[in-house]
Amino acid sequence: MGVVFKFLLGLSIFAANLQLQAQNVEIYRNFDDFEAKYLKTPAENDTMYIINFWATWCAPCVKELPHFEKAIRKHRDNSKVQFIFASLDFSHQIETKLKPFVIRRPYMKRNVAISDPRQQIWIDKVSEEWSGSIPMTLLKYKDQYAAIEGAFHYKEDLFVEIEKFTNKHIK
Repeated sequence: MGVVFKFLLGLSIFAANLQLQAQNVEIYRNFDDFEAKYLKTPAENDTMYIINFWATWCAPCVKELPHFEKAIRKHRDNSKVQFIFASLDFSHQIETKLKPFVIRRPYMKRNVAISDPRQQIWIDKVSEEWSGSIPMTLLKYKDQYAAIEGAFHYKEDLFVEIEKFTNKHIK
């Protein structure tokens, strides 16, 4: 009986931790707030941001997520590399689809939901090269960035883009 109780207690604590993690989806109803926090970083900020724009309803987006999991593992000891998952899910589905989805993927630690309906305005603020289709990954370091539109079909493709960007912009 004691072993079963400890197992169930451990399982409930694990589930509670996953639930808390999923509650950490930052919701941006105004893109300017997201832009100020992640895109207009001060020059002294020496963190590289890898921002993946995606949605739960986008099959290519979901299919490439395991490659991001591997990239996160590869860079886990480097606090200067931050992965951000910027969901473009519909506002009314954040609680019912996005949060449950994130709960099942503990590697997705930093999640944001952008629900600003003015996409025609803010897409160009992310990158003038971005057509607005997803998935799209933005590599950003200080005032340098690279926008990669389309899915990464192989983890090596993602690794190569990160390496190429790092070699070009980070000394």
